Amino acid sequence: MQVLLHHASSHLGYPFPNLVKALFSFSGFPIFFALSGFLVSISWINNSASPGGWKSYAISQSLRIFPALWCTAIFGWLICLLFGKASFALSSLGFAWLLGQGSFVTFFNPDQLRDFGVGVMNGSLWTIPVEIEFYVLVPLFACFLLWIFRRNRFSAFAVAVGVVWASFALQHYLDGAIPAGDGASPNNAPLYLKLIGVSVFPYIGQFLLGASFVGLLTRFGQIKCSRFLIFSGLFFGILVRLIDAGGVSGVLMSNLSLAAFFVGLGLVGSRFQLPGDISYGLYLYHMPVINLLLIVCAGVGKNYLFFLSLLFTALISLCSWVFVEKPCLKFRKSLVATLVS
Repeated sequence: MQVLLHHASSHLGYPFPNLVKALFSFSGFPIFFALSGFLVSISWINNSASPGGWKSYAISQSLRIFPALWCTAIFGWLICLLFGKASFALSSLGFAWLLGQGSFVTFFNPDQLRDFGVGVMNGSLWTIPVEIEFYVLVPLFACFLLWIFRRNRFSAFAVAVGVVWASFALQHYLDGAIPAGDGASPNNAPLYLKLIGVSVFPYIGQFLLGASFVGLLTRFGQIKCSRFLIFSGLFFGILVRLIDAGGVSGVLMSNLSLAAFFVGLGLVGSRFQLPGDISYGLYLYHMPVINLLLIVCAGVGKNYLFFLSLLFTALISLCSWVFVEKPCLKFRKSLVATLVS
């Protein structure tokens, strides 16, 4: 929701009230990767203990991410085909872009789209290849740390801390080396820096922070873990502003505060249950919807466009959950059982 509101406000020119702006002023992707580290690690632990083992884990993650992603890629391609970019959509480059949007190179954006909508159909999808790399690395890194831990606990701890620190150092360097773009023109940063920026290396620190919270959860239980993480997140968030921390230590503390607070918030017990999970759909569809509204409703006021983007994204996300994601998650159980047998 934070990403949706930020992008809709930015691209559609809708000014937030100061209170809303303050509540959503934090960065979204540190929370995203920390939550991923927490949830994917739990998924690996649960699936590795099941009869399916790594097959169950691979099937679970693939069915969670790819079917809805393929639908989003086709949706973006149809927008190009029907609203002024048919020659591009039907070209070999257009089909290559479509395949990239539904696979491992979602960050690829041809120059033919720079004058279309906001200049990039779905810029949020740069996190997909990073997430896929995390899926692969979780079992490898878990086995590696366990192997070291059985020989020397201090060495395992030192390796984990070293990887986290190196990752945040790289992220801090890339923040200064790669200028932020608006989609209208490609960044002028070197290609190797762009590729590193969409790899797992700058974000594995955030992911491992989230994964480390699983140990707290199993040791102290949900209630105590939730309270501890929320308090820690608030503490580090206030501390980093009081001391005006900069450099790698400032990046580390800021990310730690966001990761701890929102994972802790997610662990707060509640009787209120939503009828479905549209979070993935909101992430996938909000940018194509924003592009579509800018192209089709160019003369409509920015206030109307902003609220239309929220409404249409929510409706499409609900359809994605009901007709794509939920059936795939149900199919996962039977598929895993078939492969195991």
